[in-house]
Amino acid sequence: MSELQPSSRKLINLDTTNSTSKSEYNVVFTPEPFYKNICTIIEPVAIYCDSIVESECGQSQEHTQFVFKFTLSKLIIDMIKRQKNRFQFQIRFGEEQLEEESDLSDGLPGPIDICFNLKHSSTAETSPITYDCGTLNKENEENEISILWPFCKKTYYMALNIVETMSVKDLILRVGFHNKLYGIKLNTKAKAIELMKNAGTDSVTYEFLLLCSLSQKRMKLPARSLNCSHLKCFDLFAFMTAVKETLRWICPICTIPIPFNDLAVDTFLLDIINDSNFPKHYLGMTLYANGEWEPYVFDIINDVKNRNPKDILNNPYDVNLPVEKPFLPITNGLNRIEQTLTDLTINSTNIKKEPSTKILKTEDADE
Repeated sequence: MSELQPSSRKLINLDTTNSTSKSEYNVVFTPEPFYKNICTIIEPVAIYCDSIVESECGQSQEHTQFVFKFTLSKLIIDMIKRQKNRFQFQIRFGEEQLEEESDLSDGLPGPIDICFNLKHSSTAETSPITYDCGTLNKENEENEISILWPFCKKTYYMALNIVETMSVKDLILRVGFHNKLYGIKLNTKAKAIELMKNAGTDSVTYEFLLLCSLSQKRMKLPARSLNCSHLKCFDLFAFMTAVKETLRWICPICTIPIPFNDLAVDTFLLDIINDSNFPKHYLGMTLYANGEWEPYVFDIINDVKNRNPKDILNNPYDVNLPVEKPFLPITNGLNRIEQTLTDLTINSTNIKKEPSTKILKTEDADE
């Protein structure tokens, strides 16, 4: 077996061979929002098996066994005892990144077999892997993790932590706090008005759909990523619920990755949704170039069915639901604008307006 040559960013403390614990490195795992790291039991160590080992009988083996042993301090044991249901024991695996400064993202080269303290055996296909803290041995008693690792030329890392599980409600509160702390705004109203001004006509409106493609219900907490180019939002609670099951932090509308700290609540749409003059059964809103708006209704397409939000995250494009677009007369200038709003194009025949609806005035276009 050839030795792994570490990059300049990794600091080697020791070097060993297959079937034993590997070198410790100063790599860092990407923070997982649903788990708050309380303490680290084993710092990231490298796991690699870059050649197929010949067994004693001459047959090739496709797995290598790694064994990790550790003990817990009295301080950690006492902390767990005080709030046993609050904490979990977590194992994380991540693939070495090409960029030296990139944090590790969770992943496995394939299914792995894990035996924990000789009594908890399982096959894992995803990372992180969590256990109830009751499976840990008492103070000064050694814990042992045995891992059957598949043949893989890539280098992976493993870390062991005590974590606290965060709820969907906890993360939603964190998004709101983070937005207020850093003064984050999506400027939806200003961007929509700018699009209408660029159309070069006074008869422009912008249609907002308030139906979430994940929950297929009217949004209560509209949100999107700061890096999304579209103005369409998803419901933050539905998104968090889906991500908790899939651990896939991607936009359900445009599929770009969404780091947790890039999530932002659309306060412009939120104020309209919560407006007492906005009928609860209306699912859309028309914004005019002068900043005024009015609600509108449309017929939901017959074949739209309730689906599990996690299935939509796995296949984010929802072809059954209408999407937003500036509602404009067809001109050559419009065609150029529609090319920059591919994800927002909709046939205007899907929209039914009620002429008796009152037109409302919003504040200045600061959202």
